[in-house]
Amino acid sequence: MSGLNRASKIFLHNYQTQYPAAQRAAVIAQLVVERLAKDTGVLIHVVTARAKAPDSIREKLRKKQYVKPARQLTDVVGVRVITYYRDAVDLIVSRLSQAFEINRDASTDKRLALDLREFGYRSVHLIARLRPEHIRVNGDEFLRENWFEIQVRSLLEHAWAEIEHEIVYKSGIKQPNTVLRRFASLAGSLELFDSEFLSLREQRKELIESYRNLYARKQGRRVSFDVARLLGFLEASRPGLSWRQAEDEGRPFLPGLEVSCVEALKTAGIGTPASLKKVFSSSRFRYATSTFAASQGISPTEISHLAAVVLAVIVKDLPTVQRHFPNLMYDPALTLMVQRRAPRG
Repeated sequence: MSGLNRASKIFLHNYQTQYPAAQRAAVIAQLVVERLAKDTGVLIHVVTARAKAPDSIREKLRKKQYVKPARQLTDVVGVRVITYYRDAVDLIVSRLSQAFEINRDASTDKRLALDLREFGYRSVHLIARLRPEHIRVNGDEFLRENWFEIQVRSLLEHAWAEIEHEIVYKSGIKQPNTVLRRFASLAGSLELFDSEFLSLREQRKELIESYRNLYARKQGRRVSFDVARLLGFLEASRPGLSWRQAEDEGRPFLPGLEVSCVEALKTAGIGTPASLKKVFSSSRFRYATSTFAASQGISPTEISHLAAVVLAVIVKDLPTVQRHFPNLMYDPALTLMVQRRAPRG
């Protein structure tokens, strides 16, 4: 333990016995943070967690020379939330701040540390602890008694941070200013990319809106579906919860289901607005929607667009549903529909 002060030596000795508990705590922290992040309804790339290994703790204690390591070392357990888009960061931070006890003095928003002419590390670091009212599970005592760190940043911010950390921080090399300026310029470029991705996401909504208007005028119904055409057609032809409404209300459908819907419809031979409209108008589909709605305690007009597509495929080609929507088959109402396939009419 050369190079460590007495307080650090004691802390490290104790931590070596606590390390298995810290590893269990990291698993719990990941699950809790992941659930809370998904509550926001934003797209999450990944949530990861780790407990610092004793060797990593030793190195940090040697560098920092903490006087009170038990209080000052707040990232023994660390969780990282990586979002697809940077505008999701604040939503997740707000949700986590409501759920956890937050050490405001130790938490930092690295974005605010940069002035208007600076580019660099951008991430929000929350120093958190489980509140007493959290559901108790075996192993969560560590998260109640110790602070842990949650980092939240976008995918592009994460890519820059990881590479900068490897080349600059961990290399042990005092990089010349020319190298540091190049990293800063790359950070500025990634900010522009983040803005462009947000713009492209908005264009997706505009494209769906344009198709919705097209189908409302009863045009373009012979052209095969892609995702934007399908979502636009559903908004123009049916009531109920749409994909865009679900996203806006913070309760989005599972990612990728819209792609599965397009593929399933085409497999079932209903790959155009005209053919899907015909299924929607059939007595078998009306029977299916009435039965499904009754099982949910709602009216047929309240059925979501996702459910409407799945029911249309059930009516037209039952095996296609089981191939393209295996996870949805755990829904008791849809399982009942499969078992009680609507009679021909």
